[in-house]
Amino acid sequence: MSRLRVLVQGGARPFTAIAVSFAIFGCLMLLVQLVAPSTSLYWTGRPVQGVNDGGIVYYHVHGQEYTGDVPDSSGPGSPEPPTAFVDRNDPSTALPDRWTRWLDYSLVAVWFVAAPILVLLGQRRRRRRQPNQRDLSLRLGSPVETRHAP
Repeated sequence: MSRLRVLVQGGARPFTAIAVSFAIFGCLMLLVQLVAPSTSLYWTGRPVQGVNDGGIVYYHVHGQEYTGDVPDSSGPGSPEPPTAFVDRNDPSTALPDRWTRWLDYSLVAVWFVAAPILVLLGQRRRRRRQPNQRDLSLRLGSPVETRHAP
């Protein structure tokens, strides 16, 4: 608790507040990604390798064959087999692996990466603002010695 109080006091206060809001926003973005039906399978689904044949992906789950549409496929005989993210409860529901999956991941991760960076920047700013004892004595000079007359 005292460590948190030290973070919030001084020049780190605005940075800490923004970092907390970034972490909360990151949690909200994660919740949106998990709830949205168009992207939730990227997070909760099981990746399965398939075979591409003219824009249709054939994949097997528990010995049964399923198909999925891949509109932006590279065509039959592509060097890399396509990956589909399959719903664990309903294997007939699948999402093809696309570059947008990494965009979804980065929309969530960027907030959790930025939050600790802001806390560190706030710590650095607080340390720069607090003069240390040596600097303070150099600025003020040594204390005046008073001598008592005999």
